[in-house]
Amino acid sequence: MNSKSLFTILMSPLLLLFLVHCKLGDNAIKGSVRSVAPSGGSQPGAVSGVSLTVLSDQSIQLDWSASGDVTPGFVIAYMAGSTPPASCNEGTLISSSEISSTTHQVDSLTEEQSYSFRICALDEYDQPIEATSQTATSTTFAYCHGSRLTNSPYANSGEAGIDGSDEENAFRICSPSQFNEISAQSSDWTKYFILKSDLNYQGLPAYANISIGTGPGVSSFSGTFDGQFHVIRNILLYFAGFSESGLFGVVDSGGVVKNLGLVNMNLFSWGPVRTGAIVGAIYSGTVENVYVLGHIDVGSSRVGGLVGQVGVGGTLKNSFAVTSQDMACCTSTLGGAVGYNEGTLLNTYAVSHVTALNNSPYIGGLVGYNDTTGVIENSFAIATVDGSTTGNNVGSFSGVNTGTITNSFY
Repeated sequence: MNSKSLFTILMSPLLLLFLVHCKLGDNAIKGSVRSVAPSGGSQPGAVSGVSLTVLSDQSIQLDWSASGDVTPGFVIAYMAGSTPPASCNEGTLISSSEISSTTHQVDSLTEEQSYSFRICALDEYDQPIEATSQTATSTTFAYCHGSRLTNSPYANSGEAGIDGSDEENAFRICSPSQFNEISAQSSDWTKYFILKSDLNYQGLPAYANISIGTGPGVSSFSGTFDGQFHVIRNILLYFAGFSESGLFGVVDSGGVVKNLGLVNMNLFSWGPVRTGAIVGAIYSGTVENVYVLGHIDVGSSRVGGLVGQVGVGGTLKNSFAVTSQDMACCTSTLGGAVGYNEGTLLNTYAVSHVTALNNSPYIGGLVGYNDTTGVIENSFAIATVDGSTTGNNVGSFSGVNTGTITNSFY
């Protein structure tokens, strides 16, 4: 190696830095690095004046002010609840590349949910400046608000992509009038529906001689109705000479009705066959997680607090009825939950008080008549029967049973 090469190595910046920070006898290299704002330059930015504007059930707009050098941009951290993220490195983060100014819209939120936000300016190293961050909290709207309460036929009619084809694109219901429209839109009886709020029929006309699905097969309800555990209150169901009647008339061909309650319901049924508060008849379909609290006044056949008849291939499960029932002339086959069963009942119970008139046969606390193909499992009934009946076809659980009952009691 010549002297010029050695000089070049000895004078290299890396070696000089090493020599400055080390002295003979050291067995470690020590030092520190800190950032210093350029002389006369702007100080790192600060956030202030955060305001939130709720735009919809899924969107909130954030606006804020900033001072100092905010050229590097901002970062937003947020989480559900009323407690903001402890820092701008926690929760769900929105990076500076997504924020073009001192305003930003956050989408894809959950309806009726509180969200808390923390906004930080970034320093020259793209690190959040926590000391000058600001927080704010707000709550998204309920789904059912504004025009969705008055839209027709359904709450989200006309919104992009909504065709009722599946859960994501389901027709949504926010008002009694929109629910009533389902019975009028028979071409939609194969579609997916979601109830987005409780409904109150107080002071409204009776749900009279109309049903969703009016017969087996093509005229049945074969779609899905998910009540999302909402409640329909104070509804008057009235059926005269209208067979297979209820809130839903016939559920068939794989149809599903689930997660729905009727409270302070009154059902008057005269003449029709197969009447239930929730469904008149289930054939090849499923009703689950439903309940009824109310009164039934009947003069017809195959009447149940929940379902009039569960046919072969039909299933009722995880459901209950608490009702008082008055039976007039010509009534037969009445049950606290189901009038006539040829299908499957699972985890179903009824609490009922029946007043029977004019020799009404086939009365059961849970089921009026459980036929040979009928299966009942894990169910119970608490029932009292007053008045006149014929024969021995009255039971605290089943009026007549020729099917299978297991792990059930009364």
